[in-house]
Amino acid sequence: MQLNTVEQNMMTSEIVYDSFLEQGIECDVVLPDYCPDILKILSCTAEPSFTLVQAVGAQLAIDGSTKITMTYLSEDSKIHTSEHKVAFSKTVELKSTVENAVIYYSAQPDYVNCRAVNRRRADIHGAFTISFKVISQKKEKVLSEAQGDGIQLLKKRETVSDIIGTYCRSTTIREEIELEDGNDSIKEIIRCSCSASVTDYKAISNKVIAKGEIKVDILYTSDNNEKDLNTFSFTVPISHIADIEGVDEDCRCDVRFTVASCEVNETSDGLGVSLEAVFCTDIKVYRDNEAQIVSDCYSTMYECGYDVKSISCMQCIKSMRESQTFHHELKMPDGAQNASDIWCRTLFAGNEEKDGAVCVKGKLIVCMVALNEENEPVYFEQPLDIELCRIEKYPIQQIYADIQLMFTACRWKIDGDTLKLDADVSITGTINRIVKEDAVCAVNIDEEKGRKSSSNAAITVYFADEGESIWEIAKKYNTSVYAVMEENSLECDKVSKRSMLLIPMIQ
Repeated sequence: MQLNTVEQNMMTSEIVYDSFLEQGIECDVVLPDYCPDILKILSCTAEPSFTLVQAVGAQLAIDGSTKITMTYLSEDSKIHTSEHKVAFSKTVELKSTVENAVIYYSAQPDYVNCRAVNRRRADIHGAFTISFKVISQKKEKVLSEAQGDGIQLLKKRETVSDIIGTYCRSTTIREEIELEDGNDSIKEIIRCSCSASVTDYKAISNKVIAKGEIKVDILYTSDNNEKDLNTFSFTVPISHIADIEGVDEDCRCDVRFTVASCEVNETSDGLGVSLEAVFCTDIKVYRDNEAQIVSDCYSTMYECGYDVKSISCMQCIKSMRESQTFHHELKMPDGAQNASDIWCRTLFAGNEEKDGAVCVKGKLIVCMVALNEENEPVYFEQPLDIELCRIEKYPIQQIYADIQLMFTACRWKIDGDTLKLDADVSITGTINRIVKEDAVCAVNIDEEKGRKSSSNAAITVYFADEGESIWEIAKKYNTSVYAVMEENSLECDKVSKRSMLLIPMIQ
């Protein structure tokens, strides 16, 4: 029977860039005229965000800005904040032009130092790290099936996650929100945090419909008592319809809302706030396909050669869109008599091997505004390690996590010198695996060079060791895997224990 082969176009995912970049923060802050003088700086935070990340030819272009928030005390021991934005831009050289680039990226602050130069100016230095992973997707033609000329194939089935589409758009919203009954009027906003979350999404033909909300938490002083701090929280519903060619209800979607910028100001009467926020809709669409890879072959009839290419495939092994509550007990900082406000920031901290599994980690940074013994406001923060999930079975070198963490709420109680904290964190993203395989792409049979059996006997006795591959035994004796397994009533393609096997010879 003449050799007949079947080929398939297989989507491969090759990591062409995987590295970190450090971006410095240099900012000379001059207070606006309406801000009082600086007596003491309490805290300074940096929040980087991206407006553009794209591969252009053989370069990676990055644009964004860092929001600097400085919180300080004035001479009358009142808390004030001053916010400033610092733009940044980077260009990274890639080894070559990237086809169908899919870019995974994140940023986390390393440090921020803030020094008051005088009562109206502050000098800010810091840095944050940007991590990038650029994947090039392209189709490779490989062998999936062959029959005839005594051909034997070593096949393996893999689930391959093809990225069929990515989407990123920005949307601006404006809202005016009234304070709830019982809230004191707003004199000055001290702290504002703004986060966006997806509450539901639906994939239909060539579209993804996403719904969610923006949650805003503010800390403010009132006219009634300028030293007392008040809190107010509210949510604004958001939605977006994304046109993505090829998506349908069978696809796996990673849908995220992120806040690119948020400006909250008190209204002129102090009885409400005005919100202007820009949120980004980021979507990656995956389709899982079963691929059959041929990694080895031989012919029982003729001399056989084959061509092999190394391919990399991506598997999305876990999708995450959940909320977890982390419980911690912390010692109250020295000098803190009472907490006026407690909130958290979150960072994704990567992977580590632990107890034979891959542990996906994060950091929860607990922030506190409290009063000291002189009844003056002070600021404290403490980072805590948190575990998001564990991945069994796969080595850490194959795993990468594309995770977004977002603090949503916390509940706390001070018991003596102990702070008991429950922090709610939203976790969104995917845990992915890069699988590298050698795949046969072409088979060459030389029908002029026949193969003879290594024995004249119809049956050969072979003593196999535990764990030996039936494929390697059959290939050694120029017979078929099917014949060996049928003759010995085997159900597994590896020898379960040391035993004697009967090897049928093909004449």
